[in-house]
Amino acid sequence: MKQSIDPSDSANQITQLCLVCSPEPQTKTLLSPKDFRIRKPAPLVLKPMLCDQQEDSQKAVGCEYNFKDLRLGKKIGSGAFGDVFVGFIQGKFIAVKQMDGKQLIESVDNEIIILSKLTHKNIVQYYGYMREAGMLNVYLEYMDGGSLSDRLKQFGKFNETLIRKFTIQILDGLIYLHRQAVVHRDLKCGNILSNQRGQIKIADFGSSSWKEAINLSDTEFCYSFKWMAPELLLKEKKYGRRVDVWSLGCVIIEMATAEHPWPNIKSLAQLLEAIQNLKCPPIPTHLSKECQNFIKRCCTYNKDQRPHAEILKEDPWIKKEI
Repeated sequence: MKQSIDPSDSANQITQLCLVCSPEPQTKTLLSPKDFRIRKPAPLVLKPMLCDQQEDSQKAVGCEYNFKDLRLGKKIGSGAFGDVFVGFIQGKFIAVKQMDGKQLIESVDNEIIILSKLTHKNIVQYYGYMREAGMLNVYLEYMDGGSLSDRLKQFGKFNETLIRKFTIQILDGLIYLHRQAVVHRDLKCGNILSNQRGQIKIADFGSSSWKEAINLSDTEFCYSFKWMAPELLLKEKKYGRRVDVWSLGCVIIEMATAEHPWPNIKSLAQLLEAIQNLKCPPIPTHLSKECQNFIKRCCTYNKDQRPHAEILKEDPWIKKEI
């Protein structure tokens, strides 16, 4: 059921937000592999700021839209941080990520900061954010095909031609991110969106970072373990952009099997043991040799020998004519 946002009910309560970096990093003791966690960076906080002009209070920060006419449609997703709805405004569909404004999540702060700096055909477009009636609304591009994970659940594994088409677009998105010094760090089919035209866009930047190399003593992120590169799982002191390349290899396996990349791994302990034994995710044998070799390059155990996304764009499997 659709519901409207009535600005007259909350015009005096609406607060716009500005982004402020917390000046002092948090320091905590690293945990052992038995109680595995990766640490979060010092939190980026959203500080409320009263609007100077009444008419501006209906506009999302960083966006040209006036949201007094926004209509919310059906819920299309939900998670630990809130719900996602289809929105309709000025003849355009958008996605509205809605969260309790009293319980701002650090990863949401981080996502807003990073998305506001990015513009690329293979990155989900950010329109702005606004606090309204106690809720934090983040306005994003609407992708009518849902996530690749949704498609896999509905239709099963993809054929290699489609996998290659999607991989090329994911690579283009990663190349752009890495040129901006952004490391996604949570790449998986659930965080890759699609539309009915077959276009792919990388989304969900709550775990992302601007840095090329991150010291784990400063971080504590909750990742999707089965897509994580060895240097993340083994808590090496520094890692960089190529953690996304490992995850890309896992995404290709996921698309080819409609399963996560470690089908026989049932626990984090088993995954850590496999990584410590220099094992890689099993590569589907029904794929072409060129595709299998591409996955092997992505899932190169030694991070210094793993190619960057730009190098992989020249791989024979990517370049071949179909």
